[in-house]
Amino acid sequence: MQLSLSYLYSADIADPAGLGLKLHGTNVHVSREFGESGYVDLVFEKTDGSYLLVEVKVKPDEIDKAIGQIMRHRELFSTQGALDKSRISIAIACPFIPAHSLAVCLSAGIHCFQLETPS
Repeated sequence: MQLSLSYLYSADIADPAGLGLKLHGTNVHVSREFGESGYVDLVFEKTDGSYLLVEVKVKPDEIDKAIGQIMRHRELFSTQGALDKSRISIAIACPFIPAHSLAVCLSAGIHCFQLETPS
């Protein structure tokens, strides 16, 4: 099972709560001067100029890894763009997100999008 970025963008993740999100980029490189780097799967810009970073995972057993990744990517995105972290929301998207993972994400301020797989 594989989710394509075009499927994700066409799904409700593109604007899950009527936030006026605009796709800013896919696989966006983020880094610091001293070599730490990574790639954000999806970057959306909100109408107020803030951002939503989304880490996409296919399997629920990848969510723990995604939590660390998206938090690190927010830090890198913030540093790279000289943005206050309060202007950067983060999220994880996966076809299935177990209840215990949802609880961890909520406590860490990470939004979760549970996506249906394309048929």
